Amino acid sequence: MKKTFCFLFVVLFFASCSRALAQESSENFDVRTVLIGFTSKQERKLHSASRLIRKILRTPEFKQQILAHTWKGKKTFADSMGLSNEEIYKKIMDGAEMMNRLGPNNTMDLEIELYTENDSITIGYTYPSIVRIYMNRKYYNKFRPYQVADNMMHEWLHKLGFNHDVKDTPERPYSVPYAVGYIVKGIAREMHKSELKKSFDVITEQTPSDH
Repeated sequence: MKKTFCFLFVVLFFASCSRALAQESSENFDVRTVLIGFTSKQERKLHSASRLIRKILRTPEFKQQILAHTWKGKKTFADSMGLSNEEIYKKIMDGAEMMNRLGPNNTMDLEIELYTENDSITIGYTYPSIVRIYMNRKYYNKFRPYQVADNMMHEWLHKLGFNHDVKDTPERPYSVPYAVGYIVKGIAREMHKSELKKSFDVITEQTPSDH
């Protein structure tokens, strides 16, 4: 009986520690960027997108949406590398990019260069063998911060080893880079709406009534 009790205590203790570490990991998640070819105005937009990502990945809502994501009726992602939703969330929180050799540091480390290709429909791209991510000015200049955040998240997930179909297949939107990017964009848009409502409410409160 004592052995059973001790075993259960150890299991519960480690489960509690795991939950505490996961919470601490999300609360401390950070974003660091090295920017190449950006003007001051373009840098400000990128930093706004970075703040959005930092804020979003620290929320319980982000975790809940990752864990609840479904594909073909199951809680999973397409092109998941055989990982469960919980393992994908942990991999994101660890922030261990494959090429920069920093190891798990609870940080999104990005090196981003702007390029111009007006005839292209490519928003951004990278390669498995390099650290740098390339973003097309054609789209970047007209994107809002939440759209930039989506693209940053998408390309960064490639740096964690996740891929997707090259062609626009039915399963591609459910791959980790696309699906998680959409989750980030969706939460960011709701945050944006919330901030606009708060600003409107403040203006309304401060505006004298006509009556």
